[in-house]
Amino acid sequence: MLYLINDSIQVILDEGHRRKWYLDIKYVTDIQLEGFPVPDGISENLQTVILKDYEFLDLSNAESIVPGAYVYKENILIDLQKRIALRITNNTVEYWCHSSYNLPILFLIQLLLIRKGETFIHAAGISVEGEGVLLSAFGGIGKTLLVSSAVKKAGVGLLGDDFVILSRNGIMQPYLRPFCLYHYHKMLFPEFYALHNVRYRKIPIPWKAFYKAKKKLYYSVGRTVRTNKYATPYGYITVPPAQLFHKKYLETGSLPLKKVFLLRRTAGVKGLKVKKVNAKKAIPFFAAGVTYHEWDASLKFLFSYLIHTHQSISKYLNQAEEYVLSALEDVEEAHAIDIPASYSLDRLVSEVLPVIL
Repeated sequence: MLYLINDSIQVILDEGHRRKWYLDIKYVTDIQLEGFPVPDGISENLQTVILKDYEFLDLSNAESIVPGAYVYKENILIDLQKRIALRITNNTVEYWCHSSYNLPILFLIQLLLIRKGETFIHAAGISVEGEGVLLSAFGGIGKTLLVSSAVKKAGVGLLGDDFVILSRNGIMQPYLRPFCLYHYHKMLFPEFYALHNVRYRKIPIPWKAFYKAKKKLYYSVGRTVRTNKYATPYGYITVPPAQLFHKKYLETGSLPLKKVFLLRRTAGVKGLKVKKVNAKKAIPFFAAGVTYHEWDASLKFLFSYLIHTHQSISKYLNQAEEYVLSALEDVEEAHAIDIPASYSLDRLVSEVLPVIL
């Protein structure tokens, strides 16, 4: 089983595994990567993420690093407590896990992107008349709402609502992973919601705690808590962009980055505030910082890996910032938009979208 990301990175489930592990990992991987191409076979010429069953990892003769916690063998760092392991080579990232609990697929892909002068950036991306526009912001600010509304306009295409890929030479690439849709997104896709009878079940707080504990228990023994995709107790559903938009609105190629907008919800602001900024001063550190903020749980393990493979942590972290900084060389416009915290969704679209387009 594999997925192909932008014709350059393949994500593979290793053949040696327990049946229940395969079903668990496939279920969660499908949620994260549904909509990406599923090719017939594996290519030897592409960068590769290989997901492997921890139970098949031979721990004999492993060197103890931190007694009872970390061991090291053949360039593999192994976390005995979390039952995960990692090895990075030039074109391959191998990741062993006992279950899909906190499976960091996006982060594993990032480890390969960095090696070829590219980085994920936590931002929405659209094309406007063939040029790339980047909307950088923390989660929950309204990126999905803005890009979904923008794509309905002539000459606008979608590169991603939450993450896009940015290269150091200023080229944007799409990352069309599934949208996370909450109840307030129903206004954007009424036909889809009606067709699938989407329901967000209201779960009492004690039951939410029960679901969370059950999920953690299931993952600890290599099982997955499965739910009705369109009657979710988690507050959101995941839907591939191809089920929400006609394929003509979905970008598949690379585009030059020309405009950047930094979006911030700000308390105490009266009315929308738009300010022209120096892209190279205002954007790179914020954008890279927000990106790594999304991966805080995975960074600690990566840092341990870098230490034990004699690599520089600071150099690794600086690479993403350097790539973003370099990518902004040819940006024509950069603006910071301060949005009042009190703005409704309708007002967000009616006032912010004209500024962006």
